[in-house]
Amino acid sequence: MGKLSDKGNLLILSLSVLSFGLIILLAALGEKRITVYLPAIALAYFADTLVIRAKRRTRFDFLGAALFVVFVLSIVATVI
Repeated sequence: MGKLSDKGNLLILSLSVLSFGLIILLAALGEKRITVYLPAIALAYFADTLVIRAKRRTRFDFLGAALFVVFVLSIVATVI
């Protein structure tokens, strides 16, 4: 399989497919609020990183932290 067998590349590929699929699905359902798209993509990232445990360069997941903050802020904005 070559370079695709690397877990990092597999994570990027599967995350891009999941994100693209979520965006197409939500658009097909007629969703227009960004506060629905952002948590869906964040949850896809967290699910993908749980399934595919790729090695990181740092111990702290900066992208995961940023997506979690965006997720929380979008939920708070929806509730308020």
